[in-house]
Amino acid sequence: MRSFRHDDCAELVLHTGVTRSAPIGHDSREIDDRIRQLLDPFPVPIWMSGVDGGCAYVNRAWVDLIGQPADRALDQGWREIVHPGDRTRCLDVYRHAFDAREPFSMEYRMRQRNGQYGWWRDDGVPQYEEEAGFLGYIGSVTDVTERRRLEMATRDLSSRLINAQEEERARIGRELHDDVSQRLALISIDVDELWKLLPAGASQMAARVARLRAASRDLAREVHGLSHQLHSTKLAALGLVPALRGHCREVSERSIQVQFSNANVPNTLARDAALCVFRVAQEALANVVKHSGATDARVMVAGGDGEIVLRVEDGGRGFNPDSLSDGLGLVSMRERVHSVGGDIKVRSTPNRGTVIEARVPVHASPLKAARSQPAA
Repeated sequence: MRSFRHDDCAELVLHTGVTRSAPIGHDSREIDDRIRQLLDPFPVPIWMSGVDGGCAYVNRAWVDLIGQPADRALDQGWREIVHPGDRTRCLDVYRHAFDAREPFSMEYRMRQRNGQYGWWRDDGVPQYEEEAGFLGYIGSVTDVTERRRLEMATRDLSSRLINAQEEERARIGRELHDDVSQRLALISIDVDELWKLLPAGASQMAARVARLRAASRDLAREVHGLSHQLHSTKLAALGLVPALRGHCREVSERSIQVQFSNANVPNTLARDAALCVFRVAQEALANVVKHSGATDARVMVAGGDGEIVLRVEDGGRGFNPDSLSDGLGLVSMRERVHSVGGDIKVRSTPNRGTVIEARVPVHASPLKAARSQPAA
C-alpha cells in the first residue's frame, strides 16, 4: 500500500471536483462541508489555513492522534501545543513560506494527547483556484518521534566514540611527547658525542654518522609534530585561534603555504566546540596536502550569532562530491560536526578547488547536543 503524503490531500481537494462556495477568509469556519466529508476520514492529521495564515480546519485525526480539540486549533490556537523551544523557529518557517507562497517542510515537537511531547514532521503546500487565486495552505503532520529517538541515540553513540578516540589520541600524544621524544633526544645526544669521537681521516664513517645525525633529528621533529597533532597542548593552554594559527604555520613549514585569518572568535569556547573546529581544520588541510595538488590553502575562522564558522579553501584539482567515496575523511568530519549539533558543507568542482565550511555552536557539547531536543 502506498504511504500517504502531504501532497495527496492537496491533490484530493484540487482535483476531485470539490470547489468552495467562497475563498477561505479570516473566518476560520468557512470550510465547505464537502471538504470536511472528504478529509475527515483520512488517518493522518490534516490541516488547512486561510488567506490570512490562520488555521481554518483540522480533520478528525488531528483531534484523535494529537488530542487538541478542533475549535482550539483554529486561527492561531494550534501554536499552544508546539513546544516553547521550537515555537519561534516553527512560526518563522511557516511565515517565510506563507509570504513566498512556497511549499515547506519542518520538524518540531508537539504536545500529544498524553501530555508528552513527540516529534512531528509538518508538510504544507499552497492552494490556488483559477478564479479566486491563492486560497491558503493545506498540509499534514506525521509522527517521527521514533526516528528522532534513533537519530539521537546514534548521535549519542557517535559522541561517545569520538570522546573515546580523543582520549586515546591524547594518551598516545602524551606518550610520544614525554617518552618517545625524550628517548630520541638522548639518541641524538649520543650520536653527537660519537661524532666528536671520530678519528681524523675516517671520512666514510663520518659520512655515515652524519646521515645518522640528520635522520635522528628528522625523526625527532616528526615525532614531536605528530604528538602535537594528536594532542594539541596549545589548544588547551592558549585557545582555538593560537592553536589553528600554529597548525597552519607548521603545515606551511612542511608542505604547502597556508594563509590563516580570524575574526570575532570568542576568547572562551566550550572545549568540545574548539576541539571540533580544530580537528576539522586538521583533517581538511591534510586532505589538501594529500589529494588536491594545490600549492596553497586558506583557513578562515570567525565567530557570530552563537556559532563558530570555519572555512578551508584550496584551488586544487577538486572533485565531484556526488561520486566521492568515503576516502577523503569527509565522513569523519561530518560525524564530528554533527555530534556537537553543528553543520558542515562541502563544495567542490573538478579542477576548480574545494571549500569546506563547518558551523559549530559556541557552547557545543556532544552529549548536550545529542540530548538538547528530547523526543518526549
